[in-house]
This record gives sequence, structure tokens and C-alpha cells, in this order.
Amino acid sequence: MGSLCWLHEYNLDLPVKQINGDTAWRRPSYSAIHRIIENRVYGGTYARRLSRRDTAPMV
Repeated sequence: MGSLCWLHEYNLDLPVKQINGDTAWRRPSYSAIHRIIENRVYGGTYARRLSRRDTAPMV
């Protein structure tokens, strides 16, 4: 829920694919954030970032 609040606090929108194939920018919802985190590619990157013990920047 912290990610959603942060995105709203800074007025950041997320891209949403329209039915006709166009991309629109919308206010994020809890379900949109949840879908991103559950995606294997994004979720794995998120989990890896949380589990890193060193302070070296990820490239």
C-alpha cells in the first residue's frame, strides 16, 4: 500500500493499454500495483532489490 500512497503523493500516473492499442496515463489503483508486483519479471526485480545486503547500486 506504501507504493500506491507514494505514487498518489507525487501525482505520478501509470501507463494503461487501451482496447484499441493506444497507451493512456491514469492514476494508479491498488489492483494495478498488485498486478505489477505479481508479474514475475517486475516482482522478481522488486524482491531482489529488497533482499540485497550490500549498498552497491544495481545497474
